[in-house]
Amino acid sequence: MNLPSAYGSWPIGGGDNPGVLGEKVRTANSRGVVVNKNGGRARSNTGICN
Repeated sequence: MNLPSAYGSWPIGGGDNPGVLGEKVRTANSRGVVVNKNGGRARSNTGICN
């Protein structure tokens, strides 16, 4: 699967944006790729992460 650019911009900057990438993957029509559109569960951050 080729991944498209996921650049996003906001009031004081811009850069790679995981939300934009998720939207593009969700709407992609890649042959042989199955996208789970129901979501899932992710672990909470641990340690000193923000």
